Amino acid sequence: MMRSRSAWVAAFVLALPQWGALAQPRATLWIRWTSDSSWEGSYLDKPYTFHVREVLDGRLVFALGDSALLPRAGVDERSAPGRAIDVIQINESGTTSGAALVDARGSTAYTVDMTKEGGDCTISDQPDTSGVIRTPYIGHEAGQENWSARAPGVALILIRAGSPVAFAFAPTAIRVESAYRILCPKPESARRVGNYRVSVRFGDLVNRRGAAANPADAQWALETTRTARGGYTVRGAYDVVVRQHRAMPSDPASAFGKLVVSKRVTLAWEPGDATSSSAPTPN
Repeated sequence: MMRSRSAWVAAFVLALPQWGALAQPRATLWIRWTSDSSWEGSYLDKPYTFHVREVLDGRLVFALGDSALLPRAGVDERSAPGRAIDVIQINESGTTSGAALVDARGSTAYTVDMTKEGGDCTISDQPDTSGVIRTPYIGHEAGQENWSARAPGVALILIRAGSPVAFAFAPTAIRVESAYRILCPKPESARRVGNYRVSVRFGDLVNRRGAAANPADAQWALETTRTARGGYTVRGAYDVVVRQHRAMPSDPASAFGKLVVSKRVTLAWEPGDATSSSAPTPN
């Protein structure tokens, strides 16, 4: 009887740290990110186009040891002077600092479609040292994977008075399959498998609007609002158009065209865990 009672006490003591973690306040960071980059132009005097798309959608749930990280309903302290910034960091292995990662649920998607009609189908035994890819081709790359619940990737979140003010996230690399077909009288196809890693990074998430006068120097337009649960939602937009009207003198491919980059992000920092929080409405 004494032995079984001792075993029960030991099991109770071992469970205490887990109960303590469960008792800590929690917060959920919802992440929605899309990035589209498109090029329409000419390469070796023939059409050359591509479209790259990145999508992140998911949430990170944290147990907070310091209630100062939690947003407070009815209190907006984002502009309070002298407030320290708290840092939450997730390492590649899933270890954290600043807060404990409880759960991660989400996915990363990446696609590329490209067409390069300019080029030469002639087979030559001599290596091409010009730096120009002369074979015309079309290609497609795609990959999508779910985040690991315990080690989703590398992240850095800066919190001031319960509001996210900066954010960076690089989910674990995903497996990407590529397929290419040469546009020649005797077409050939090739497939390969590789890895690709999306990286989300931008500066202080404060109320900034507008873009720079030069499109090439465009900045994020950001808006932060309170949520019904007392948290914060940050929505950001980034758009830039760069036109190259003529080929550069040093470019042997004589490439020119238009690059369009469009990025959208929505972050929501909410008190509570994923089961009690609602996903933010995207832009």
